[in-house]
Amino acid sequence: MSRALFIQEAQKLRRDTAAFKALLEGTVSYVMLQPYLLNRKEYKVVVLDGKAQYIATSAKRRGERSFAKDNLEALLNFAEYAVMMLKEKSDDIDCEGIIRVDIMQSNSSQMIVNEFESLEACIWSPGSCVKQEGIMLRYQAAFWRTQLLKFIPFNNA
Repeated sequence: MSRALFIQEAQKLRRDTAAFKALLEGTVSYVMLQPYLLNRKEYKVVVLDGKAQYIATSAKRRGERSFAKDNLEALLNFAEYAVMMLKEKSDDIDCEGIIRVDIMQSNSSQMIVNEFESLEACIWSPGSCVKQEGIMLRYQAAFWRTQLLKFIPFNNA
């Protein structure tokens, strides 16, 4: 699927959900408290159906130091383990499809999950992963369209 076709599919999904815009795009206020971390580096690992696919790019932050470039396999394994634990411990969360796991380093040098993202996860990747990214974009468009059509009672569906 070309980028143009992906955009067409995304636009169709947007039109299909226009009637439910208030429901789907509502704002929920929340506060997220996190400890101060000495190392601000964050790796964003794209996981598809429980298997780590690649590391997406992340914005450079002041004070960040790479902590996994010498052992990327450990980083990918940690992302897979984190998703497995999320699925095991969370009965009421939809953990299907693409999940992006944001991983940071604790002040005691341990890998920690900073955040899980799924529905709106940005999965952009470095140039060397463009082929995988295209596969992910196609999958993501088709998967979420199917999910929405399954759970939202559209009059014309």
